[in-house]
Amino acid sequence: LLQKYGYTHLSAGDLLRDERKRPGSQYGELIENYIKEGEIVPVEITISLLKRAMDQTMAANSQKNKFLIDGFPRNEDNLQGWTKTMDGKADVSFVLFFDCDNEV
Repeated sequence: LLQKYGYTHLSAGDLLRDERKRPGSQYGELIENYIKEGEIVPVEITISLLKRAMDQTMAANSQKNKFLIDGFPRNEDNLQGWTKTMDGKADVSFVLFFDCDNEV
């Protein structure tokens, strides 16, 4: 999908882990606490990181305006937050959901 159709892969989990380690991060400590507790990071933070990554990608190359977002949304709250925050800024063309056995 990435190569054939020109999508840029963004991993919500990778963005959260990278932000957690970034010196001076406004969200780092908060993300660390949520991850330690095994809880889902607030949707506003995840969307903020996704939006920043999308903006940076498009600023570097305006042709790179299609994204495959991995690991988001994870629940209805995530989807509602995305719709509220990104309405009119990012169209969701489709969703891929894979339900596989752990052996796969």
